[in-house]
Amino acid sequence: MDNQQLEQLAVVIAILAGAAVLGLIVGRLIRGPRQSGVVEGQVTDRKSPVGEPQPGTLRSEIVDKGNSRRMAVSRDYLRDSRRGELSSSTRLKCAWESIYFCCCEVAAGRGRGVDGLEHPDGNIVEHLLRAISASSNERLQVEALFRWSLQPQALLPEPCSPEDAYALAESLHTRTVAFLLSIESGV
Repeated sequence: MDNQQLEQLAVVIAILAGAAVLGLIVGRLIRGPRQSGVVEGQVTDRKSPVGEPQPGTLRSEIVDKGNSRRMAVSRDYLRDSRRGELSSSTRLKCAWESIYFCCCEVAAGRGRGVDGLEHPDGNIVEHLLRAISASSNERLQVEALFRWSLQPQALLPEPCSPEDAYALAESLHTRTVAFLLSIESGV
Protein backbone atom coordinates (compact mmCIF):
# COMPACT_ATOMS: atom_id res chain seq x y z
CA MET A 1 0.00 0.00 0.00
CA ASP A 2 1.28 3.41 -0.83
CA ASN A 3 0.91 6.57 1.24
CA GLN A 4 -2.19 7.80 -0.59
CA GLN A 5 -4.06 4.51 0.01
CA LEU A 6 -3.08 4.55 3.69
CA GLU A 7 -4.39 8.11 4.02
CA GLN A 8 -7.68 7.14 2.35
CA LEU A 9 -8.00 4.09 4.63
CA ALA A 10 -7.35 6.29 7.68
CA VAL A 11 -10.06 8.73 6.55
CA VAL A 12 -12.57 5.91 6.04
CA ILE A 13 -11.78 4.45 9.48
CA ALA A 14 -12.09 7.90 11.07
CA ILE A 15 -15.48 8.45 9.38
CA LEU A 16 -16.75 5.04 10.54
CA ALA A 17 -15.52 5.62 14.09
CA GLY A 18 -17.13 9.06 14.15
CA ALA A 19 -20.42 7.62 12.90
CA ALA A 20 -20.32 4.92 15.58
CA VAL A 21 -19.69 7.48 18.35
CA LEU A 22 -22.41 9.74 16.98
CA GLY A 23 -24.80 6.77 16.87
CA LEU A 24 -24.06 5.93 20.50
CA ILE A 25 -24.62 9.52 21.59
CA VAL A 26 -27.90 9.86 19.68
CA GLY A 27 -29.05 6.47 20.96
CA ARG A 28 -28.40 7.49 24.57
CA LEU A 29 -30.20 10.78 24.05
CA ILE A 30 -33.22 8.94 22.67
CA ARG A 31 -33.26 6.15 25.30
CA GLY A 32 -32.05 8.12 28.28
CA PRO A 33 -29.34 6.89 30.66
CA ARG A 34 -28.23 3.35 30.04
CA GLN A 35 -30.03 0.78 32.14
CA SER A 36 -28.86 -2.80 32.55
CA GLY A 37 -29.79 -4.93 29.52
CA VAL A 38 -33.41 -4.12 28.73
CA VAL A 39 -35.12 -6.53 26.39
CA GLU A 40 -38.82 -6.11 25.72
CA GLY A 41 -40.90 -8.42 27.86
CA GLN A 42 -38.06 -9.59 30.07
CA VAL A 43 -37.51 -8.78 33.70
CA THR A 44 -34.44 -6.67 34.22
CA ASP A 45 -32.09 -6.48 37.15
CA ARG A 46 -32.61 -2.76 37.67
CA LYS A 47 -33.80 -1.64 41.07
CA SER A 48 -37.56 -1.25 40.88
CA PRO A 49 -39.00 2.16 41.74
CA VAL A 50 -42.38 0.52 42.30
CA GLY A 51 -43.22 0.30 45.97
CA GLU A 52 -40.31 2.14 47.51
CA PRO A 53 -42.08 3.45 50.59
CA GLN A 54 -40.80 5.51 53.46
CA PRO A 55 -39.24 3.38 56.24
CA GLY A 56 -41.46 2.76 59.24
CA THR A 57 -44.79 3.09 57.41
CA LEU A 58 -47.41 0.39 56.99
CA ARG A 59 -46.64 0.49 53.27
CA SER A 60 -42.99 -0.35 54.01
CA GLU A 61 -44.13 -3.38 56.03
CA ILE A 62 -46.32 -4.46 53.12
CA VAL A 63 -43.45 -4.12 50.66
CA ASP A 64 -41.16 -6.02 53.04
CA LYS A 65 -43.69 -8.86 53.05
CA GLY A 66 -43.76 -8.62 49.26
CA ASN A 67 -40.03 -9.28 48.96
CA SER A 68 -40.37 -12.92 48.00
CA ARG A 69 -38.82 -13.88 44.69
CA ARG A 70 -42.22 -14.04 42.95
CA MET A 71 -43.34 -10.69 44.33
CA ALA A 72 -40.04 -9.09 43.32
CA VAL A 73 -40.54 -10.38 39.78
CA SER A 74 -44.12 -9.10 39.90
CA ARG A 75 -42.82 -5.63 40.89
CA ASP A 76 -40.32 -5.68 38.04
CA TYR A 77 -43.02 -6.58 35.53
CA LEU A 78 -45.28 -3.93 37.05
CA ARG A 79 -42.55 -1.32 36.63
CA ASP A 80 -41.94 -2.37 33.04
CA SER A 81 -45.66 -2.19 32.23
CA ARG A 82 -45.39 1.60 32.75
CA ARG A 83 -42.44 2.07 30.40
CA GLY A 84 -43.76 4.13 27.51
CA GLU A 85 -40.87 3.20 25.22
CA LEU A 86 -42.09 -0.41 25.14
CA SER A 87 -44.78 -1.47 22.70
CA SER A 88 -48.34 -1.57 23.98
CA SER A 89 -48.35 -5.35 23.50
CA THR A 90 -45.22 -5.73 25.62
CA ARG A 91 -46.64 -3.42 28.29
CA LEU A 92 -49.82 -5.51 28.41
CA LYS A 93 -47.76 -8.68 28.67
CA CYS A 94 -45.76 -7.15 31.54
CA ALA A 95 -48.96 -6.15 33.38
CA TRP A 96 -50.33 -9.66 32.89
CA GLU A 97 -47.12 -11.29 34.14
CA SER A 98 -47.15 -9.02 37.20
CA ILE A 99 -50.67 -10.21 37.99
CA TYR A 100 -49.78 -13.84 37.31
CA PHE A 101 -46.79 -13.80 39.66
CA CYS A 102 -49.11 -12.45 42.38
CA CYS A 103 -51.45 -15.35 41.60
CA CYS A 104 -48.60 -17.83 41.93
CA GLU A 105 -47.48 -16.36 45.26
CA VAL A 106 -50.98 -16.62 46.76
CA ALA A 107 -51.49 -20.13 45.39
CA ALA A 108 -48.11 -21.27 46.72
CA GLY A 109 -48.90 -19.69 50.08
CA ARG A 110 -52.08 -21.74 50.20
CA GLY A 111 -50.14 -24.94 49.61
CA ARG A 112 -50.81 -25.26 45.88
CA GLY A 113 -47.76 -26.42 43.95
CA VAL A 114 -47.03 -23.96 41.17
CA ASP A 115 -43.78 -25.29 39.77
CA GLY A 116 -44.07 -27.20 36.52
CA LEU A 117 -47.62 -26.04 35.71
CA GLU A 118 -48.74 -24.94 32.28
CA HIS A 119 -48.31 -21.17 32.03
CA PRO A 120 -50.74 -19.58 32.65
CA ASP A 121 -52.94 -21.87 34.72
CA GLY A 122 -56.53 -20.74 35.27
CA ASN A 123 -56.76 -22.41 38.69
CA ILE A 124 -53.75 -20.43 39.89
CA VAL A 125 -55.41 -17.21 38.74
CA GLU A 126 -58.58 -18.12 40.62
CA HIS A 127 -56.62 -18.46 43.90
CA LEU A 128 -55.74 -14.77 43.80
CA LEU A 129 -59.14 -13.56 42.66
CA ARG A 130 -60.83 -15.38 45.53
CA ALA A 131 -58.21 -14.44 48.13
CA ILE A 132 -58.49 -10.71 47.54
CA SER A 133 -62.23 -10.78 46.79
CA ALA A 134 -61.81 -9.34 43.31
CA SER A 135 -64.81 -7.43 41.97
CA SER A 136 -66.74 -8.74 38.98
CA ASN A 137 -65.18 -5.96 36.85
CA GLU A 138 -61.66 -6.95 37.96
CA ARG A 139 -62.45 -10.59 37.22
CA LEU A 140 -63.58 -9.66 33.71
CA GLN A 141 -60.41 -7.64 33.13
CA VAL A 142 -58.16 -10.43 34.44
CA GLU A 143 -60.00 -13.04 32.36
CA ALA A 144 -59.60 -10.88 29.24
CA LEU A 145 -55.86 -10.53 29.87
CA PHE A 146 -55.66 -14.28 30.59
CA ARG A 147 -57.33 -15.18 27.26
CA TRP A 148 -55.19 -12.65 25.41
CA SER A 149 -52.01 -14.09 26.95
CA LEU A 150 -52.89 -17.58 25.67
CA GLN A 151 -52.85 -16.50 22.01
CA PRO A 152 -50.18 -14.87 19.93
CA GLN A 153 -50.92 -11.22 20.62
CA ALA A 154 -50.98 -10.31 16.94
CA LEU A 155 -54.08 -12.50 16.42
CA LEU A 156 -56.29 -10.93 19.07
CA PRO A 157 -57.14 -7.30 19.72
CA GLU A 158 -55.68 -5.90 22.90
CA PRO A 159 -58.06 -6.48 25.82
CA CYS A 160 -57.53 -2.97 27.25
CA SER A 161 -55.12 -0.08 27.16
CA PRO A 162 -51.65 -0.49 28.72
CA GLU A 163 -52.61 2.20 31.23
CA ASP A 164 -55.73 0.27 32.33
CA ALA A 165 -53.70 -2.94 32.53
CA TYR A 166 -51.11 -1.17 34.67
CA ALA A 167 -53.78 0.22 37.01
CA LEU A 168 -55.29 -3.25 37.41
CA ALA A 169 -51.90 -4.89 37.97
CA GLU A 170 -50.86 -2.23 40.49
CA SER A 171 -54.10 -2.62 42.44
CA LEU A 172 -53.88 -6.41 42.47
CA HIS A 173 -50.20 -6.33 43.42
CA THR A 174 -50.80 -3.97 46.34
CA ARG A 175 -53.78 -6.00 47.55
CA THR A 176 -51.83 -9.24 47.19
CA VAL A 177 -49.04 -7.93 49.38
CA ALA A 178 -51.60 -6.70 51.93
CA PHE A 179 -53.26 -10.13 51.84
CA LEU A 180 -49.93 -11.88 52.38
CA LEU A 181 -49.17 -9.54 55.27
CA SER A 182 -52.58 -10.27 56.85
CA ILE A 183 -51.92 -14.02 56.63
CA GLU A 184 -48.54 -13.57 58.28
CA SER A 185 -49.94 -11.43 61.08
CA GLY A 186 -53.00 -13.65 61.52
CA VAL A 187 -55.53 -10.90 60.79
